[in-house]
Amino acid sequence: MNISSSEKIEYDPSLKAPIGYQCPELSKNDPQICIQTPADKCLLFLLRGLAFHWKQISGYEFVGIIFVKHKNIAIFTAFVMTGAKNQSPQKLLAMISDLIKEAHDAGIMVKVVTTDMASENQALWSLVNVFANRRGHNCLFQNPAQPSEKIVFMPDPPHALKNLKSAAMSYKIQVPQWLFQKYNLTDLDPKTNTVNLKFVILRLIEIQEENNVVFVDGLDKSYVFPQNYEKMRMKFTLKIIDYRVVAAIEMCVAEGIKYDF
Repeated sequence: MNISSSEKIEYDPSLKAPIGYQCPELSKNDPQICIQTPADKCLLFLLRGLAFHWKQISGYEFVGIIFVKHKNIAIFTAFVMTGAKNQSPQKLLAMISDLIKEAHDAGIMVKVVTTDMASENQALWSLVNVFANRRGHNCLFQNPAQPSEKIVFMPDPPHALKNLKSAAMSYKIQVPQWLFQKYNLTDLDPKTNTVNLKFVILRLIEIQEENNVVFVDGLDKSYVFPQNYEKMRMKFTLKIIDYRVVAAIEMCVAEGIKYDF
């Protein structure tokens, strides 16, 4: 995680050296500038359990305003908050690889690396050939500690949910023919067997307004068409993928309310 710290230099008796300067290994800037500039943040490497509640700090580096910009790279179980406009993704990848190896030597099996969607972090994804586009996708990369094993690379949970909601609202969803026939969904483009979730949500909002009823409290068109900064807020995602939205749609179908567009 990314922790703010006071910009001062202190002597560490255990290291027998001064600490508090920025880490040159993580920056693209001149190393001489880094080692002479006090850090204002601490980059914390944290191992975290997947199936049980456990976490352990495994290392830290001092970073600063000359290259730190965003947050969050996560590993495994290790959560590495970074971002850093001028950071070197190659150097950061090497550091993460060393952490995975050290965790393996200690008996900890790294299974997942998780990160937010900052452009700087996506540069790290590219280094390990993690991608998703119309031609295909790959979320696995070789475990540096066990070359025969793979490690999953994924966004952190909030960004994974945002991606899921964005994809569902931006593209048509293909539905099996039997489902169209079972629920008589002839008004939902039976030729292509597709459903546009965005229009389904809009119709649900219209039904609420037309009948003066509330199936999903607070749901309005601003959640379907959020502004740029609103897209980053989790409430605009959670309102759409809410179980109450599913229940409301199921009720409308059961009552024979059509989604005519």
